[in-house]
Amino acid sequence: MILAPYLTFWDLRLIPHHLASIFCKLSILLIFSNDIPRLIISHALPVCGFFQMSSLDGQLLSDPAEYRHLVASIQYLTFTRPDISFVVNHVAQFMSTPRSPHLVAAKHILRYLKGSLGFGLSFGRSHGPLTLCGFNTLFHTLHGFSDADWASCPDTRHSTTGFCVFLGPNIIFWSAKKQHTVSHSSAEAEYRSLAHVCADTTWISYLLHELAIPSSSPTLLLCDNLSTTYMAINPVFYARTKHIELDYHFIQERILSFSHRVHFVSSTG
Repeated sequence: MILAPYLTFWDLRLIPHHLASIFCKLSILLIFSNDIPRLIISHALPVCGFFQMSSLDGQLLSDPAEYRHLVASIQYLTFTRPDISFVVNHVAQFMSTPRSPHLVAAKHILRYLKGSLGFGLSFGRSHGPLTLCGFNTLFHTLHGFSDADWASCPDTRHSTTGFCVFLGPNIIFWSAKKQHTVSHSSAEAEYRSLAHVCADTTWISYLLHELAIPSSSPTLLLCDNLSTTYMAINPVFYARTKHIELDYHFIQERILSFSHRVHFVSSTG
């Protein structure tokens, strides 16, 4: 039920709702109506079975400009669609020499988007403490989820970092990007992801403090790797983590200052 007319600002549409305000992109309608008018609507997932693509798979595209225009348009949509950030980051890595499987993957994302045009960001009020993994947090407390796709790139075997940050019940920041170095284990890849979300939540907490919205409790960081959780809270593991020494010391400093705390969360239902 709409309570007020929608507002448009910088191609973002704000729709007041009785439960929350929903942000969605207007440009997505232009993409589908002008660029791909006959695209079949499909309720597919953003990722399909051929997701781990190589830069050498398939035939080179005769017109790479079409692929670059398409992927650039989809990248613009990630400002309000965190559900496609991971897969869009992957197809954007082939902009220099796109091939036919890369174009198929990009069109697969479009089929998912056209079947979910009503999706957007929802921002609502919290009427009490939130319960996350058994911990009660205040509505203005920061908490972040981190994950890593270990050695997912078939060309370089670099891992992919993914994380999202919430302020109370509302998502305010998210990212998916390839890590700069090769990780020797899944725990190392997960720890680098944890360091990324720890750094970003530290910056956000400073910003909130400047806006006179200080948090009365530590930022809660949640990851689905037990080894990473143990390394973050147990200094005995230091001798085994010298190859990620900077990330290790950074997270340890945040934990010892009581600005952050790390807990395990299962990624299986």
